[in-house]
Amino acid sequence: MSTSIIDVFGRSPWALQEIIDELNSKYIPATLIRYNSEFGIRYFGRPTLEPIPIEPRLLTTFRTRLGLLLEYGIGVTIDSMFKDEFGSDLRWTFVVHNVFGDFYVRDALGRILLRVDCKLLHDESDEYSARFELPLRDVNRDTDVLLCGAWQWRNALLNGVELTYPYLIEAIAVSAFDIGEERDRHLLIRGGHIDETGRPLVPPAGTPLNGPEPMRVVVGFVASTAP
Repeated sequence: MSTSIIDVFGRSPWALQEIIDELNSKYIPATLIRYNSEFGIRYFGRPTLEPIPIEPRLLTTFRTRLGLLLEYGIGVTIDSMFKDEFGSDLRWTFVVHNVFGDFYVRDALGRILLRVDCKLLHDESDEYSARFELPLRDVNRDTDVLLCGAWQWRNALLNGVELTYPYLIEAIAVSAFDIGEERDRHLLIRGGHIDETGRPLVPPAGTPLNGPEPMRVVVGFVASTAP
């Protein structure tokens, strides 16, 4: 009999990589299918000729708002699978205050099992919009995950009307601690530094770069998987 994600959480201690593997092999692929075929079109679809902001400042605000709505769509979709499979024993919940993580995975007693921060990138925008800046000392290597995804505009028919909606190209879960550790290592190589609060600071403008930043590698990967 195969092991479910709730079985992994039930171990003491449990391995974060097992949880990440379960998310990447089962829940995230299913989320992409459900969101793209149902949620995205129904809730975000707009007539193709309906205008959206194109002025740079307004476009940035628009993408920020849409990013939050996409996070909502992803969260609702994943939790619908948790509800079907586990009832109230495991919940994918939203974080309602300003701390690390857009989502918490909670057990039947409401305890936090996992903190998940979502980084979504429009395939036509700058990778820096998905940067990860949390100081490494504030990242828990046993509970913290980054859910990185890329989206693009696509068209689909609903009731015979052509709609444009944000289509999720791909997504992947990775260890937040591993990304933070590699970010800091790479930052020091590039001439940056870590301040007294643990915050990573980029090198001065014009400093030659010795390869891409870790978050750019991750979001670049998911963005490059578009068919």
